[in-house]
Amino acid sequence: MVQINGDGLTVKMAVDGREVVASLLSATLERVFGAQPSEPRSWLWAYRNHAARINHAVIQKGRRHAGEDHLTLHDDDFGAAH
Repeated sequence: MVQINGDGLTVKMAVDGREVVASLLSATLERVFGAQPSEPRSWLWAYRNHAARINHAVIQKGRRHAGEDHLTLHDDDFGAAH
């Protein structure tokens, strides 16, 4: 499930049998995926066009931080420099 929040997107998904909630900030969506600044529809477009890569990052970070159910994805979670 993906929702727009005030700062970007919230992605909820199961990772190894538990629900993980990941925040994807608008700045990361803009820098890494080419979304437009302050355009929530553009953030959703970026997610839809890069869902496999974003979901993979949620799963990988969720596994690395197995004790945490709320995560924030940053540029470096996608191999991008800040």
